[in-house]
Amino acid sequence: MKLEDSVFVFDDIVPDWVYDNIFKDIANIPVTFGHSGLGPYQGYTFFSKVWTREDLDQMPWYLSAAFYALNDSRLRLGDVTNLELCQTQLNVTTKNLTGNVHLDAGPETPSWTMVHLVAGDTGMDFWTSHPENGGTVIKEVDYKDNRCIIFPSNLHHRGLPCKEVEPRISVGYVFGGESTNFAKQNNLAGVQRILHRVVPARTVAADIRRADE
Repeated sequence: MKLEDSVFVFDDIVPDWVYDNIFKDIANIPVTFGHSGLGPYQGYTFFSKVWTREDLDQMPWYLSAAFYALNDSRLRLGDVTNLELCQTQLNVTTKNLTGNVHLDAGPETPSWTMVHLVAGDTGMDFWTSHPENGGTVIKEVDYKDNRCIIFPSNLHHRGLPCKEVEPRISVGYVFGGESTNFAKQNNLAGVQRILHRVVPARTVAADIRRADE
């Protein structure tokens, strides 16, 4: 399978009423300024809030509802069993405060990410590897309100810098679980970062912690 074929785009996973509540209330969530990504600091800092597996129960109900909406729609991805959330990150960027190409988990961590686009005017792009290592863009997804972009967490990606609308707000959900044909159909065969299966969230969370060390 081509790398770009492992990126799924849906515009109807999160119900409109859930999205409306997210859009209305997300500005009330306290965020901090500083690096909070899963990889080493690369000089790109913005506002964010992270809920790890240990404090997911403190996440606002409307963010939980967005993930449960994904779980309810999981069969649209293939033959997938129940999904488990292991981390959520709210990202707030501006024209001057942006992120860069990165991974959401270690190269061998078989987890997936859903990015929910909440506000802004730019989407995401996906890379073969980091541009400093000669990586090139393989896919770009445009912005649309309430759009969900799902991809392997070990695929290089970037939230694109704002054009005119700021701040750009997105929520990333890193999840695991058990699967059958979904993993087989969507593995990254022939690539060093191989996703063989979606594993239990406890294993994913442990691997994410190691990636951040």
